[in-house]
Amino acid sequence: MFENTFDKKLANFTKYATIMTALVAGLATVYNPVIGCLLALFAGTGLVLLNAAYAVYQFVEDRKAHKRRLDRIAQQDRQAHAMWMQDFRQGNVMRFEPDAEGLYGIAFDGQQFRNLDTGEVFTLAETQQLDAMRQQMAEMATMFRALRGVTNTSVEHVLQQADSPAVVVKLPKRISLQMVCSKYGITPGYEQLVLGEGLSADGTELVPVVFSMLEAVHLLVSSASGFGKSVLLEALCYQLLCEGDVDVCCVDYGVNTFGRFVDHLLYPIADTPQTAIMLFDTLYGMMQDRRAAFAEYPEVKNLAQYNKAAGTDERSVVCFVDESASLFRKDGTAEAATEIAQMGRKYGIHMVCAGTDFKADTLPSEASGNFGGRVAFYLRPSLSLSLLYCKDASLLRMKGRGLAMLPGVSDFVKFQAVILDDVAGLPTPREQMLYIPKQVEETFDDKVVRLYDGGQGMSVTGIAKMLLNNDGGNQLKRVKGVLRQAGYRFD
Repeated sequence: MFENTFDKKLANFTKYATIMTALVAGLATVYNPVIGCLLALFAGTGLVLLNAAYAVYQFVEDRKAHKRRLDRIAQQDRQAHAMWMQDFRQGNVMRFEPDAEGLYGIAFDGQQFRNLDTGEVFTLAETQQLDAMRQQMAEMATMFRALRGVTNTSVEHVLQQADSPAVVVKLPKRISLQMVCSKYGITPGYEQLVLGEGLSADGTELVPVVFSMLEAVHLLVSSASGFGKSVLLEALCYQLLCEGDVDVCCVDYGVNTFGRFVDHLLYPIADTPQTAIMLFDTLYGMMQDRRAAFAEYPEVKNLAQYNKAAGTDERSVVCFVDESASLFRKDGTAEAATEIAQMGRKYGIHMVCAGTDFKADTLPSEASGNFGGRVAFYLRPSLSLSLLYCKDASLLRMKGRGLAMLPGVSDFVKFQAVILDDVAGLPTPREQMLYIPKQVEETFDDKVVRLYDGGQGMSVTGIAKMLLNNDGGNQLKRVKGVLRQAGYRFD
């Protein structure tokens, strides 16, 4: 407890006052009990108030003393930290002396010179370093200092490479499809679709970003409105049409993304929920016809092998769907779209789906795993996480700047998406086919057997979830019962 001379005097005064009050009250009580009681009451109240004031005083003085101790400790800590930082800098900053020719080990990036050890920057006209510049180079300085702890690497080795100018390569802000194809000698098509231009693995040069529709199977493209999603769809559609060996169809609810290609598509653009249902019923019927044809050639694994074995010329089909939030959720297309997503690769039917939101309710798990290619422009963190399993797309603030997950590539690919300047080179307009709606409605049992496909198609759980909207015990029992009647056995 904090004490000083005043504390002692106050304590002694309280002690003696208490004793004197007790004596006076006792004597007064002998002569007049009432006066003695009143005197004792007033004296006791005064002593209580005095002791309360003393307690408050002690508390205030204790807090002041505590603050003074903390201030002394903080000052000592600051002094010790400053001394430690001074020692650290002296021990970690290497000073370079000029060689026999008076040259220093530095790197030049075209504007400024950089000391490769300390990270400090200077120009020919500067002899003093600015604090702001030092802060900007702090990260670079840390990296070069860390070289001292890497096996078989030394700062001296880095300095030997200092005569090579630093190369700074940036992605373009705008790039056309024709420019990329001309620059890299690319003939775009089904197995080499151009997304845009990106950086090489070491970041020293620009490279084309391409992927194969055959390997990706299906593609998801997502972005917030106005960041380049529909522009990329248009460029991809154009590349497939120019190849001439791939049929293209489109679902476009009034966005008019594919308006320039209307005379070159396999079917008319499905621009209403009703025509979208008819289109997917037609694609589903095509897949069923090809499945029946493939059954005659058990060794066939894909459309190319079937064409070779059967001597036919069946063409791959790619269906583009812009603003596809309703595709797997409503409009009556969910079942057909999910089956195409699961089994379309073998029969040469692919989908390119674009939207702003691909969560569980707009992209069911039965279909999600079959989209081997994913492209994101700017998205909110939660939407980026659902599409790419990371939040990196929320950092893409430039229009057309994207991230891609591509088959055969272990890391994300950052790129600037191509735009379509003109549509020169399209084939001769074709006569469009008519939608072929379903003629016979399948029974529940027929759907179960077809989806199971001898154990090669969907799982029992997936069938129950799709057809019965639940995969509980009763639903699984019903599906298994149908399959047992069809001759399948379960352990």
